[in-house]
Amino acid sequence: MAACSTVGADMAANASVQVDASDPMGILITNGEFTAFVDPQFGTQYADSTQVVITAANKGAVSFSNSAFWGPANQIAKISGSGTTSFADCIFNKWDHDKKGNSAIEVENATGSLLVRGCDFQYPASQVDLGSTLKKAVITGNIISVSGRSCSVVKINT
Repeated sequence: MAACSTVGADMAANASVQVDASDPMGILITNGEFTAFVDPQFGTQYADSTQVVITAANKGAVSFSNSAFWGPANQIAKISGSGTTSFADCIFNKWDHDKKGNSAIEVENATGSLLVRGCDFQYPASQVDLGSTLKKAVITGNIISVSGRSCSVVKINT
């Protein structure tokens, strides 16, 4: 297992953290601060700005604990692969910058597991899109922001 504590990636281009492969025991990131900006003032290289990208090749666990993710960004996380991804006691702020309906956390073609526990979603937009291929998920005990406009907390595609 790889463990990182008090780590940050500020104003990253397109992904603050990208995981292509991790061991079954996984990667643990604690007390992180991640930003990925999408705004013309920062240039066009930030067109698909996302803080966390877990690619299809990943089979191991990736865990974020007590970390902050903020933008303006398109998404907080895009998750693929067959591993387990978890967010515990994290703060999510400013996603869906271009108002395209992006969820903070989007699962796309993943067959693993997702856990989101005790997190603070501080922006009134769709929080979690589980996609149609995910095998297992636990979404519990989160704070959601719904003021100002309607939003979906969890979207499940079948």
